[in-house]
Amino acid sequence: MKDFKKAATSATSNSSFIMEGREKIKNDLLIATYPDGVTITGADLITGDNGQYAVCTFAENEKQFINGGKMLTDIVKEWLDGYTGAEDMSADLKASGGVKMKFEKTKTKSGHDFVSVTIV
Repeated sequence: MKDFKKAATSATSNSSFIMEGREKIKNDLLIATYPDGVTITGADLITGDNGQYAVCTFAENEKQFINGGKMLTDIVKEWLDGYTGAEDMSADLKASGGVKMKFEKTKTKSGHDFVSVTIV
């Protein structure tokens, strides 16, 4: 049975189980610290001022989480398809060994900064 209280809390807060007890690592520090990439082991979507975006845990440091840009958010949306929620999907993702991804700062054709994601 669906946990309605949990769903209501999630829908009305800008938080996730992914963030609980963890510190956010900024993209620049993530890229510098893990130049070969990280293994994503958990993910969720939250809603901020600019819409929905991904938050993810990674195996290399379970005490931190990352905020995803458009590319990572699109990946997480695809992963969530067919699941009843992010916790179920994250459990399967972790059990499968996760997905290794490399993050790089780059520019769009129009010169805007963004973080690209490469599946390793």
